[in-house]
Amino acid sequence: MNFYELNEKIINERLSMVAIDRSHLKYSRKKDQFDYQADVNEDHSEMSDDDYKITPSGPLGGNVSVSANDKFLREFSEVEDALNFIRKDMENNNFWPNIWWISDHGNHWMID
Repeated sequence: MNFYELNEKIINERLSMVAIDRSHLKYSRKKDQFDYQADVNEDHSEMSDDDYKITPSGPLGGNVSVSANDKFLREFSEVEDALNFIRKDMENNNFWPNIWWISDHGNHWMID
């Protein structure tokens, strides 16, 4: 999946969620998928330093970079490769923070 396909997917998901407030949901790893679990005590509207951030990079945003804890981790040519890297890193560290997409304009939203 390239940058443009991911943007289109995210926009379509956002449009389908307009009438649904999912701000109280918590993401947790279950096998190789991320499932929703209700948690009204957690606020997911703010990024933390521990969270993974995926951003467009390279010439004309043709690649994506992954960072966490204010450090660059790796650059990938495909978003799916970046998400696989994040999944493996989470499993290796037994730690499952949120994953954020940060657009080239600085807009950000959590992805699952």
